[in-house]
Amino acid sequence: MLRKLFLAGRKKRVARVPVSVLVDTYNHELFLEDAIRSVLGQDFPAADREIVVVDDGSTDRTPEILSKFADQIRILRKPNGARAVPSTMPFLNAAAKSLSFSTVMTGGRQTS
Repeated sequence: MLRKLFLAGRKKRVARVPVSVLVDTYNHELFLEDAIRSVLGQDFPAADREIVVVDDGSTDRTPEILSKFADQIRILRKPNGARAVPSTMPFLNAAAKSLSFSTVMTGGRQTS
């Protein structure tokens, strides 16, 4: 399963970009849209970055929220609790040499 996701992600690569922003999520519907908009709003040319989001089998509105940004982000979905940790998948699929990893924090507790 993970090999299939890895190969699918590699086929989508067209060119190398300077920066890949990696976001992992599981049922973060309350925070996900703001997190993605925050990355998109950075003063960094869109052509020089990619945003890779790994959805760890969310059962809330996460897939619906991600679909709003489908033309601006790369979405990798996997079953919840699959063998590899969700945060390792984007590293295999990132096109950039420089990586930025996003972790959502809520109420002082790390959520992913």
